[in-house]
Amino acid sequence: MQQDWADEIWSKMETGKYYSIRDLANLTDQPNMSIIDSMRFLSKYGFVRSFAQAEIFTKMGKLSPAKSAQLLTSMIQLSIRR
Repeated sequence: MQQDWADEIWSKMETGKYYSIRDLANLTDQPNMSIIDSMRFLSKYGFVRSFAQAEIFTKMGKLSPAKSAQLLTSMIQLSIRR
């Protein structure tokens, strides 16, 4: 479930633009705590970069969290089959 929220939020962000928690909450119509949890997840795995003690965020890369998870799952399944 966390990954679904994180992917939704990530997909609404524009690369190179900076967002506060309030900006992201307004953009996604989600409560601040959902935004904070999602940004922690996205930041931990390198999908966003945080600034100013995790109060400002910017999107990194072009591959979404959901697509990344699908790719990793496919790679794991292929390696198990070998």
